[in-house]
Amino acid sequence: MAEAAGIEEYSHFFEVRLDLFSGPIDLLLHLVKQNELPIEKLSLAEVTAQYLECIETMRRYDLEVAGEYLVIAATLLSIKSSLILNEPVEMVEDEEGNLVDPHEELLRRLREAEVYQEGARKLAGYHLLGYEVFAAPSSLKRYKAAEVQFKEHDPMLLGRAFKKLLENAVPESEMEITLEAVSIVERMMDVLRILQERAGRE
Repeated sequence: MAEAAGIEEYSHFFEVRLDLFSGPIDLLLHLVKQNELPIEKLSLAEVTAQYLECIETMRRYDLEVAGEYLVIAATLLSIKSSLILNEPVEMVEDEEGNLVDPHEELLRRLREAEVYQEGARKLAGYHLLGYEVFAAPSSLKRYKAAEVQFKEHDPMLLGRAFKKLLENAVPESEMEITLEAVSIVERMMDVLRILQERAGRE
């Protein structure tokens, strides 16, 4: 009876033949949201048993369990044991050889997945141009574009000017170029913010 109850609880997971989840992170995020929990270590410890149930049920259905599912399961068990025993987390090396906290890395991946899912949900809510909404024909087609004319110039003049600038520069002067790290998640949030602002004006 317990086995049947477990299968029934996650029946929606198998009815769609895994189309609902693209991987173990999506499954884990679903369990956290289903239990209305914040994304934190304690929440992951609470849903560990449910996650392992899903994996076991997948095995009963003769579905191949990818290695990444088992890696996440091992991380969840590590989180649960560290919270119960109140022991420090054992650091591991990432692909670049840096020591990282596997628990924090899992939390980071979950938060990123949440941002992507929320962004996809909001974008899916907008009308599709050419299918649900249609743009009005442009009135500018009747006008011809003005001809663009460029003044004759010698491209070597720019090189000579730059050479002269370097010759007159102070020898001790140095130039430092810094590259600003750009987060994909931050740029996604910027796009969503712009879309929300424009949707509010319509």
